Amino acid sequence: VQILSTLDHPNIIKLEEAYQDQFYLHIVTELCEGKDVLNQCHYKENLSENNVCLIIFKLVCAVKYLHNMNICHRDIKTDNIMFSSKNFTSEIKLLDFGLSKIFKSGEKMKEKVGTPFYVCPEIIIGEYDEKCDMWSIGVMTYLLISGILPYYTESQKFPAGDKSKKSNKDQKKELELELFQKILKEKPCYTDKVWTTCSKKAIDFVQKCLEKNPKNRISCTDAVKHPWFKQILTELKSQDYINQTILFNLVDFFVKDNDLERIVKRHLINLFNDAELQKLNKSFYAVNTNLNGVIELEELFAAFQFCRIGIEYKALEAAIIKAGGNICYSDFLASNVTLKKYNNKIFINELFKYFDSDANGYLDEKDLENYYLRKGKRINDINSLKMIIAEICKDMELPKKDKIYLDGFTKIFDDSTI
Repeated sequence: VQILSTLDHPNIIKLEEAYQDQFYLHIVTELCEGKDVLNQCHYKENLSENNVCLIIFKLVCAVKYLHNMNICHRDIKTDNIMFSSKNFTSEIKLLDFGLSKIFKSGEKMKEKVGTPFYVCPEIIIGEYDEKCDMWSIGVMTYLLISGILPYYTESQKFPAGDKSKKSNKDQKKELELELFQKILKEKPCYTDKVWTTCSKKAIDFVQKCLEKNPKNRISCTDAVKHPWFKQILTELKSQDYINQTILFNLVDFFVKDNDLERIVKRHLINLFNDAELQKLNKSFYAVNTNLNGVIELEELFAAFQFCRIGIEYKALEAAIIKAGGNICYSDFLASNVTLKKYNNKIFINELFKYFDSDANGYLDEKDLENYYLRKGKRINDINSLKMIIAEICKDMELPKKDKIYLDGFTKIFDDSTI
């Protein structure tokens, strides 16, 4: 929960809420209605190299975001990447952070973790860094292109394995040792027919990921710029994905919207349908040109210039400062929520009940604290929440200075600046 609550990226599963009772910790994530990558790809006939390229590009961007936050996943595999819907063109989501770890730059990790088919040589040896994730991406890319794993024993050639034969612990251990010896000593095969029809750029990418020496292995920072992804990067620069409405929505979200509007909009991003999300995600990637998962001041300014929109640098600077130094993915989505669209009495009443966690008929700092706790974020300074409530009441000219009642809550759906 600690790691998940800090993550906010188009291609990483999002923590929605967390609850703890006497016995269990309940984690609620965004819904993924699709299958894992390998199974969903099996349902698509003639999986093309371009299809694989797009999946891997998104995965590399997600891993770059993680590594920039000093988080190593350590269990990247097809089972841990799901499609958000049954549509093959929907977003992929990296999930299962049970083995992930916060690392310090320059320090080695030593725990032997991961899934045997996907572990890099240095994990087997017992000393590794975050580049272990890039090896796993190489294994996955090899598998999606060729249909087989780069390293396997004869009974393990295909990822599904032979489930009709149940190996005992000794047999499994023996197979694992055999597999690890191959990972340590052998090179992947690129002579099969499928590789003769594959582009040299794709093969080069896989080879750079499956470099046994981690010092020579490609980093995620360099990987997103690999020539294999050139066409994707070119398409993202299209003006079709960036427009005046999106950019001004983004600025107004921080400059004009009050705290209550921002909180409600952030909550309502879950109501975007798959097509809307895909379009907004392309826009996010188009603005976030350095592909680090957050929009920085220079990128925002460049996006306005790209669209030939005149705006003062200081105006954008004010928005970025209000955003906390950069703009995260969820805030980018939230800025495109139109509150007037949800101006429905029944909907607003139900939404108010959700925020009114103690059901006392009004929102105060305690309700805000509970809201953030459900999101996995603990607020240590309750006075800061009191100030937020007071500022909202003042900004909206509400009769009470420390409470927001339903009629005041309803106002944001009438008077929204967006």
